Amino acid sequence: MEALGLLAGGVAHDLNNILSGIVSHPDLMLMEEGLDPQMREDLEVIRDSGQRAAAVVADLLAASRGGKGESEVLDVNKVVRGFLSTPEARAVIEARPDIDLRTNFWPGSLAIQCSRSHLGKTLMNLLSNGLEAVDGAGSVRIATSRRNLSSTLDGFEEIPAGEWVVLSVSDSGGGIDEVDMARIFDPFFTKKVLGRSGTGLGLTVVWHTVHEHSGRIGVTSSGDGTEFELFFPATDADVARAEPTVSVDEYRGRGERILVVDDEVHQRKIATGFLEKLGYRPSAVDSGEAALDWLEHHTADLVVLDMILNRGISGRVTYEKILQTNPSQKAIIASGFAETEDVERTLEMGAGAVIHKPYTIEEIGVEIRRQLDR
Repeated sequence: MEALGLLAGGVAHDLNNILSGIVSHPDLMLMEEGLDPQMREDLEVIRDSGQRAAAVVADLLAASRGGKGESEVLDVNKVVRGFLSTPEARAVIEARPDIDLRTNFWPGSLAIQCSRSHLGKTLMNLLSNGLEAVDGAGSVRIATSRRNLSSTLDGFEEIPAGEWVVLSVSDSGGGIDEVDMARIFDPFFTKKVLGRSGTGLGLTVVWHTVHEHSGRIGVTSSGDGTEFELFFPATDADVARAEPTVSVDEYRGRGERILVVDDEVHQRKIATGFLEKLGYRPSAVDSGEAALDWLEHHTADLVVLDMILNRGISGRVTYEKILQTNPSQKAIIASGFAETEDVERTLEMGAGAVIHKPYTIEEIGVEIRRQLDR
């Protein structure tokens, strides 16, 4: 697992920089007025394919290093309903019209502290596996419930006493044999046949997601099917309100000067292209030293800072030196890597947020506007 973590970290930064061109350039071109409908459809296919590739990189990082993502108090019922309405979920469900998808939701609120994106990815992995486990006609069931355990529950792993929110996904497939059951959460272990989707990381991502959220997993299987039960600690905190859809007008620039610090020429081109479209005045440099030199002769309302720079000082050291001469300098981090110690320290120094490459025009636009308006 340690070696896998090093591998994932080594490739994620470079892959996400490469994928930025596939995800972000189409996003930029789609803003052009009068675009041919066929060209628009083709660009959307390219962009969506890049986003799926980025999701595989995210799976590799989650499988090797875990990570909660942005955590908030959410109602599991609402998260599941929202997930089932996404294009990705509908696509895998509609691909198996012979399978009856059933849902059974707990009638009350089921609040847990979690990352919406990680919980959605977990659901996608379990749903895909459940659908593929059924050979021919059958059923897959997604259910939610609240369970109060007065004592430890023994099973696939011990589940301590307490108040739990349970999310279960079950199928009517042929079940998992005893030998495979011991390995189902191992990285890259898969029983899927050639020609079917799957990297062998799906259940590893499920395992890390649940345990990073202080949860536990129950698995039961027989010849009549398999059921995965995900136990999350229940909370009485107020559920976060869903943010309304953001109009591009709400995150347009007002001529503010933005400095982009990134060693990748294509990434600098993408970022400055986005910012120009949004009404900012962007400039870009390729190193921390160049950023310090630029700031000696100019001022920036905000700095977009990459953490890993191939030459010279790192993004963290760059921000450290910027603050020595301008303690109030606003900044956000644009990273192609998972959360690192450098990212955490830079946030502690005053950087406002992290956006992950490959990012969309909305993601960078919303975060820059939010930081400028603080």
